[in-house]
Amino acid sequence: MNHMQSLRDTALMVVDIQTNHYPHCLEQEKTLDVMVRVVEAAKILEVPIIVTEHYPKVFGPTVERLAKATEGIEPLCKIHFSCLADPTIAARVEELGVRNLVLVGAETHIC
Repeated sequence: MNHMQSLRDTALMVVDIQTNHYPHCLEQEKTLDVMVRVVEAAKILEVPIIVTEHYPKVFGPTVERLAKATEGIEPLCKIHFSCLADPTIAARVEELGVRNLVLVGAETHIC
């Protein structure tokens, strides 16, 4: 399989970078810089992007800088820790028909 085929089978998932908990993460600006660059690269490479927000009523919306980078992509709300335990997110991944997910975000080892 060549690299371009791998990209066609891949989506980027931006997990839970929200206003009420992200300020408590270490190296916020440095990490946010990397995530924004990954989003921009995904756009250039036409890799689909999924944005999740864990219970936004409590944890707030996606942080402004990342929200601007993902403008036009509606964040998918979730109430489970696992993204794929949420039917809406699982359906979006299935709809895209991808085999690979690249995760960036906060607490991605849980989500």
